[in-house]
Formats: sequence, structure tokens, C-alpha cells
Amino acid sequence: VESDPELDRLFPEFYASRIEVRTGDGRRLVRRNDIARGYPETPMTPEELDDKFRALAGSVCPPARIAALSAALDSLAEAPDLTALAAALGAPVA
Repeated sequence: VESDPELDRLFPEFYASRIEVRTGDGRRLVRRNDIARGYPETPMTPEELDDKFRALAGSVCPPARIAALSAALDSLAEAPDLTALAAALGAPVA
């Protein structure tokens, strides 16, 4: 990973990135992306969002806690209060 002055100038309006790959046969493949995945202009699918949540939460939480958090968040709009979410968030991390 390297800083790129051209892309750095776009920040904070854009979180731009460019990746370059040189293949074994000498080809140079380049792709630039000005808007990071997950922004309103490039939304993630519900499945991608769930996968990201599980991957990030999985780095600090056991599977049972991830399941409790996920269930509490999934039912938040219909929940009568925040008890389930507070319980899932307040559980100690093992």
C-alpha cells in the first residue's frame, strides 16, 4: 500500500483507491475506484453487510454473541424497547 498524491487530493470528498497488478506475462492491470464500497453511491447488498458485520464482530466476539447481536439488530425496528440490544451489547467479551 502506498500513498498517491493524486488520490490524496480527492480526500475527504472521495475515498479513492487504485490497484495495480503485474501479471507473470508482463501485463499491467489497473483499476481505480473513487467511491468506497458501502457509501450511498455504491451500496452493499444485505448479504455483504451481514458478512462484513460477522467478520468484524467475529474478531472480538464469540459466535453466540454475534448471533444475539444480529438477532437484536434484525428485530430492532419492531422491538418494543432496547432491552435485547442492550443485553447483547452489554455482555462481556470472552
